[in-house]
Amino acid sequence: MKKDCAEKPGADGAAPSKGPTCRVLIRWKAGFRADRSGFSAQSKKNESGLVMVIVLCFALFMGILAGAFMKSIGSQVILTRKQEAIEQALHVAEAGVQRASAYLRSGGTGPAVFLDRIGNGAYTVNIHTNDIFDAGLKVQWTIVSTGRVSGVQRVVVVRGLHKLTWAKYAMFVNDNSGMYFVRGEKFLGPVHANGVLGFRGDPEFVGVVTSSTNKYYGSTNNCTFQSGFKLNEDPVSMDDVAFPDMKTEADILYPGYTRIKLEGDQMLVTNGKLGWNNQEVPIKSNQVVYVYTDGTSEGDCRVYGTLDGRMTIIAERDIRINSHIRYADHPSTNEAADDVLGLISGRNVRIDKWAPNDLAIDAHIMATGVMTADKYDGRFEVDEVWDVGKKGSLSVYGGIVQNRRGQVGRVSGWHGENLIYGYKKNYVYDERLSTQPPPDYPMIHEFQWRQWQDM
Repeated sequence: MKKDCAEKPGADGAAPSKGPTCRVLIRWKAGFRADRSGFSAQSKKNESGLVMVIVLCFALFMGILAGAFMKSIGSQVILTRKQEAIEQALHVAEAGVQRASAYLRSGGTGPAVFLDRIGNGAYTVNIHTNDIFDAGLKVQWTIVSTGRVSGVQRVVVVRGLHKLTWAKYAMFVNDNSGMYFVRGEKFLGPVHANGVLGFRGDPEFVGVVTSSTNKYYGSTNNCTFQSGFKLNEDPVSMDDVAFPDMKTEADILYPGYTRIKLEGDQMLVTNGKLGWNNQEVPIKSNQVVYVYTDGTSEGDCRVYGTLDGRMTIIAERDIRINSHIRYADHPSTNEAADDVLGLISGRNVRIDKWAPNDLAIDAHIMATGVMTADKYDGRFEVDEVWDVGKKGSLSVYGGIVQNRRGQVGRVSGWHGENLIYGYKKNYVYDERLSTQPPPDYPMIHEFQWRQWQDM
């Protein structure tokens, strides 16, 4: 230790001694060291308290953060479960619609109510009948299906549900009779055959083409199938085309052979049983005319002229066409045109051999063959076609349904480009017919709706 005071020599050689001043200084330094030690201990104590406060604040912050995170996770789980319930409730409601559709397809009628459970949900379905004569359809339905899952509710409303009619087909044949679709033919709507179809050249099909067999003849290499060509499809039968029912529902009944000339919004009717010769009869909206066999007078009907209106003409035997049948307002030139004609025969629809060249027929045609026992009946054809010479084109704006495909002409060449006799086909499907068929047209077992809405 460094000395901070001078030593005094002792008397007679005695050891030096410290003076009073030095002792005071020593004591002061010792006190100073003691004070420094106390100050350091207090400082360390203060630092420890500060660290503790920081740790506690951090722990509190982390606790709050963890709580918020857990709350967020819980909310997300709740939202996910609710969204799943919303989706499931929609599926349950749609299942109710399918149940109602199956009921109607099997011949059921409305009004009707169904309640059922599916999975962890339940549905309530109400079928309302809209007995409205709309676009040729007398019966339409509205289906309201409510699905519930875990307290969540969804509603599906289907409006304007109705059965499709035979007018959906651009071409239908039960038996194709070994004939071909050839070059230059174009079909906008669906084409179906219960039998085997044949193709030659490059016909074009905009709608789907189906066959109930597993094969076809000819070649499809140059064919255009915009909506596909499907084999092994379910057969479709005209056995359900009920003439007695159509007779009951018809607006006008004519006994025996009848000739109808269409003249705008009226028709000139000739009927021997009634003693009529060009009798003027007004054409009412959505009118159905039925010609029936009366004794020895067969239920044949000859039709020609220009139509301004919507009507269906039904003959228990043959419908015969000897001249043009046209719409007063044609949809090819006016999108708002509403003239529609349906021609339905219990046997055949026949074009007279003396009909004009380049014949035009605006109508949907059904040659059912269901009112005869001859399996070869139910044809749309030209009488004695082999003996009529070349007659140009046959333009049908509508569609053709027949039991057995009849002959309207004959062509030669691999692509069918050369006309030998009869007419060369120019068939154009009237696309309005899928949703606006002729009045009271026979139905098939397929459904279509006008509006589907989920809430």
